[in-house]
Amino acid sequence: MHIVAIAMVSTFFSCVDSEKDLYDPSYQTSNPMGEGFTAPEGFDWAMTGTTTVTVEADDSQYSTLVEILDANPFSTSEYNVLAAGVATPDKAFSQEVTYTQGATFLYIRKTDSRKRVSVSTWDIPGAQTTTKALKATVTTRASITVPNYTQETYNTTGAIELSGTDDWSNEKHLESGKSYIIKNNFSGKINSNYVHSGTFTLYVEGKWTPNAESLSLQRANIIVLNNGTIDASSNNSFLVADNSSLTIQSGGTFTGKDFGLATNVLVKNFGSITVNSMKDLNTNSTIYNAVGANIVIAGDASDSEWSASSVSVKGSIFNLGQLTLQSGYFKVNSDDPNCIFYNGEHGTFNVMNFIMGGTTENYGTINAVKVSSGGNPIFTNNGTFNVTNFVIKGTAENYGTINAVKVSSDGNPTVTNNCSFYVKDSFSFNNGSLTMNKGILAGGVENESFLSIPTFTCSNSGIALNLNNGSMIKAGVINIPNVKINVSESGNRSLLKATTSISTGWTTGFKGKLDIECPLGEFAKGKTLGNVDYTFDPDSTKTKLYEPNKSTAIITSCSATSEVPDPTPDPTNPTYPIIVENNKEYTYTFEDQWPLYGDYDMNDVVMTIKNRQYKLNSDNKVQEFTFSINLDAVGATKSIAAAIMFDAIPASAISQAVVLGNSNLVKSFSLSNKNIENGQDYAVVPLFDNAHAALGSSKYEPINTVNGYASNTTAKNITFTMKFDTPSLTTEAFIIEKLNLFIIVEGNSSKRREIHVVKYPPTKLANTDLFGGNNDASSVSGKKYYISKDNLAWGIIVPTNYKWTLEYNNIKSVYSKFESWVKSAGTENKNWWNDFNEAKVFQTNKN
Repeated sequence: MHIVAIAMVSTFFSCVDSEKDLYDPSYQTSNPMGEGFTAPEGFDWAMTGTTTVTVEADDSQYSTLVEILDANPFSTSEYNVLAAGVATPDKAFSQEVTYTQGATFLYIRKTDSRKRVSVSTWDIPGAQTTTKALKATVTTRASITVPNYTQETYNTTGAIELSGTDDWSNEKHLESGKSYIIKNNFSGKINSNYVHSGTFTLYVEGKWTPNAESLSLQRANIIVLNNGTIDASSNNSFLVADNSSLTIQSGGTFTGKDFGLATNVLVKNFGSITVNSMKDLNTNSTIYNAVGANIVIAGDASDSEWSASSVSVKGSIFNLGQLTLQSGYFKVNSDDPNCIFYNGEHGTFNVMNFIMGGTTENYGTINAVKVSSGGNPIFTNNGTFNVTNFVIKGTAENYGTINAVKVSSDGNPTVTNNCSFYVKDSFSFNNGSLTMNKGILAGGVENESFLSIPTFTCSNSGIALNLNNGSMIKAGVINIPNVKINVSESGNRSLLKATTSISTGWTTGFKGKLDIECPLGEFAKGKTLGNVDYTFDPDSTKTKLYEPNKSTAIITSCSATSEVPDPTPDPTNPTYPIIVENNKEYTYTFEDQWPLYGDYDMNDVVMTIKNRQYKLNSDNKVQEFTFSINLDAVGATKSIAAAIMFDAIPASAISQAVVLGNSNLVKSFSLSNKNIENGQDYAVVPLFDNAHAALGSSKYEPINTVNGYASNTTAKNITFTMKFDTPSLTTEAFIIEKLNLFIIVEGNSSKRREIHVVKYPPTKLANTDLFGGNNDASSVSGKKYYISKDNLAWGIIVPTNYKWTLEYNNIKSVYSKFESWVKSAGTENKNWWNDFNEAKVFQTNKN
């Protein structure tokens, strides 16, 4: 039964159209994207773009190694080198670079003559030729959803006026559904107890001095208009009561003594609030202080957080403007993460005593004298946090800048520092964990150099201290008895730098890619052979001990300040040849029925470029190029061959024979003594002449496109190397836009049927008589290639390790955003390949 199934496979999986239809150029098959579907005119199906990057040398005497990356190496190890070379003192590095559509930046990594490394960003697209300072590019924690309130325009026409000392508490009362307005002065009584359902609206255009019996209005929407004022300073408290709200427009003001919020109350301030205290901001209450708005709280000078807390938050405060507590305590209650304090990008929060609880996030600036914690708080800093005395408890994460005088811990905190944490006096950590990833813990920055923390102490044996990917702790005295310091195996080397001494203990251990700097005789002082109380990584290439400023680690902060070794060894030029590894993957996927439409599963042939290696001379010319590609899948049930034409390399430029790593796969190609195809104007290197045989099958059957099929196998890697006697080409000749990879269907004859990626031209041996026939709209004279009458493609390049479709599945049914990407001419859903149906791709359905 199995033999019968294999024998029938060519019929079972073949496309619906026979070859005889090609001889009738008027014959067309149905549009695989749907009847009437047409891609926009001029859409070239490109998922990549190019830009020219120009970089000057750092030195007037020595060359600088330049690398162009597709991601920030200070944020991730998942990046690719897209181009590389040298900038000499008299000639800038300048090359065309390919990037994936939708990318925002490229990154420029430079290594100077003393091996110092810097990274900066490059805008895409960019006509500018200068680089800018690297900002922190990190994945920030954002657990808070911030409301986006804007000022509204109010129509007060028909509102009933309240004036003078009128009594609205008895015979007259405020009714639900109606609007009232204070145009001049009003200090009369208001009793809203008559309002049993619904709400009333009260506009304050003039001045409202609330009567002692009018300080807690229920079901009231109070709106202070521009130049309007609520003056409650003659009373002890003003409460925005249940089911009420208060909006203060820009130009509006509120003044009072104690300002309170009942449950489920919203205050939106676009103007100014000045009070003595906010002792009770109840559950689910919200204060939104907008950009440009101002809240000033005089506070209470008492030193008791319980009896005289100036602000007690049980709900949420979103500060996008200015918030100042002049004295006393600002307390975010409990360890409920729904109890929130958020300081936005433009927000400034000034406070004497800040007791953290719940969830606190800072994207702006917080200035505090003392910060302690209640409950089990979650604190995330993405901005600037200035504090004199910082007691850390719960979870604290830093992705911005913390400036502190003194830091200690309480309880068992979890601390993460992925940017700049500066401590002027002392850092004392008694329990918990401290993890850094590209983070800096130092005494500050002065003259673009890091200062030392006078003392850094981790005293408890349970402390975990993790320094990863180019992190640094710099201190005078480092006291780490009984602490395990672990460094990740990946990423840049990290640095533990003591300018005075390092004290260890019987369980102190150092493991991973760590450089340690300490003055001679001051590392574990007095510990002689046989008496040491510390351990190093057993791999001698990992943990190393150096005198000050002699380590190999170059540390660069998220703000681009660097800690570099002593300026030795002497500066030198790079060593040539420079070897560049470009591991950026590109998947080529084809339909095999051209010039007729197929089923559009785009899996008849799937190939993925895995690596391009260059050896460059001092003039940035390519001495050697090595190419590696995987043949991943063949959904076709016919003969398929493949080759690659280098559109920017004339055949005459190949001076040495191409070294074919898989010459047994290309027997049907007619090759010159340089191992490139005969009869071509441009260099054409064959990859394989039988895709099925290359994947180990003697039959024309689907391979790696059917779930659980017997012939499924691993990808076939194919390589070749080009060497140049007199190098004249830069890496620009090898960018994706100039690598013309194509397939050959039904035999490698002199007038062969080639199928190329849309817009890429045919070779000199292609049968162009088929251009313009059937579904095709190609034109040699119009330089329009392999595009259909509906502007559809037979071959595309996906700039990633693409997950191709299983048989019987149109690509648009597998990738939900593919169709909208095509319809928008590539302007929308630029990374459409990230959203797919896992049940319909081979990689998740191999068995």
